[in-house]
Amino acid sequence: MGNKSIYVSTPFSSEFDDVFSAILEAAHKAEEHTAQRHEVFRGDQFQDRSSRAHKFKTLKTADLIIADTSGANPHVLFELGVAISDEKPIICINQKEEQFPISIHSGRVILYDRERLRNDLIPHLLDEIITAINEPNQYTASANDNETDGKKPSVFVSYSHVDKLHLERFRVHAKPLEMNGVIDLWVDTSIKAGEKWKEKIEQALSEAAIAVLLISADFLASDFIVNNELPPILEAADKKGTRILPVILKPCRFARDLNLSKFQALNPPSSPLLLMSEMEQEMLWDRLSAEIEVEIGRKS
Repeated sequence: MGNKSIYVSTPFSSEFDDVFSAILEAAHKAEEHTAQRHEVFRGDQFQDRSSRAHKFKTLKTADLIIADTSGANPHVLFELGVAISDEKPIICINQKEEQFPISIHSGRVILYDRERLRNDLIPHLLDEIITAINEPNQYTASANDNETDGKKPSVFVSYSHVDKLHLERFRVHAKPLEMNGVIDLWVDTSIKAGEKWKEKIEQALSEAAIAVLLISADFLASDFIVNNELPPILEAADKKGTRILPVILKPCRFARDLNLSKFQALNPPSSPLLLMSEMEQEMLWDRLSAEIEVEIGRKS
């Protein structure tokens, strides 16, 4: 089998050398799974005018594009636009703390933490590269534009009614995503009078692409949550890849819960929402909204 070429688009800056190094390692690790050699090119290696034509030839003939969209760098967005128009398979990566320009591409997006880059990025990127090389049509813009059932991705929120005020604040931050048709947000208040509430919750859980868990001692003490909501949520995460996004509202035993602690919370248990200032709380809800937006792009 022939070699595969991977074009990596990052900002022209040595600041991204470590990111490129992580991408390179993931690409080479993927070779044993794809039974092909991966030639990796970095866009900023073609900086002088004489090599510009070769650069775009490399971009347009690449088998896979990996673009770091952190900071919405104009150079990266331009190359990403070329790749989209050429129907190239694309994987986007983006630093967790920076907004992802989701409108430009609805394909695979990997969020990474810069402080633990190798452990955060390489395993996820490795899996995506293997799939993209073997099944490239799943990673093109047109593939992501074709909805199979016309439904918007659903986000299920599990919470204790004691924490309803926190739920309402999150709903304010998620409202633009609903208004723009990015998601359907599902909470138990969505159940209409006369509907069978248990069946509706089971249906919502089965359809959810993301489950947001607003965790507190009340959440963990709820018989209904523990016995009816958490089991299908955990099963969906294991079998369907449903993304679990825990938010720690108050001090509780989250870190000691064997089932839940394996999911990375948006904030550490040592820094629950209750201890944050109003500004810090707003920033956390905004991060959650951004994480949902990017995750929906990744699953589309």
